Amino acid sequence: MGGKRKPDVVIAARVAEAIPRLEAGEMRKDVAKDLGVDGSTIYRNVKKVTDQLNAGSLEERLGQKAIFEFMEQCLIERSVPVEIIREWKNIRSEISKLMGWDAPARTFSTRVTVEADPTTMGLYSRFLHECRELMPEQMEEIFTFMRSLPRHHVDMTPPRRVLPADTEDFVE
Repeated sequence: MGGKRKPDVVIAARVAEAIPRLEAGEMRKDVAKDLGVDGSTIYRNVKKVTDQLNAGSLEERLGQKAIFEFMEQCLIERSVPVEIIREWKNIRSEISKLMGWDAPARTFSTRVTVEADPTTMGLYSRFLHECRELMPEQMEEIFTFMRSLPRHHVDMTPPRRVLPADTEDFVE
């Protein structure tokens, strides 16, 4: 099923080389081929790094939350003067800014280009796929062209069911 697991330093070097290339729009299979691994290996390695970065952010936030809850408890119990709590909070806020913990969310993402065969897509998906890199002005040209096409009315009313002549109507 798979080969022998590589040391973390090898995986880290692979990810460090793969991420900039993937973000530049290079195909995952091409990057994988150059690195001598399967595309799924690149996917797993990048996902692991992403998950680790996002988990670190959560742990840091939970630590900050615990400190603020402790401050709150001190205020409720009146075990520490309000002025000290206020200054303590200001210091914690500055540390949060310095460390980037006060960001709304710290996530890591990368762009992966996928090969797609438009002939196998549904009409809507194919339209989106074919128009994905067009400028707004070009899209307006497409809409103008689409409005100029003849329309074919399709009756979507379900057909009436006609009972055979020998069937008796059910009447209460």
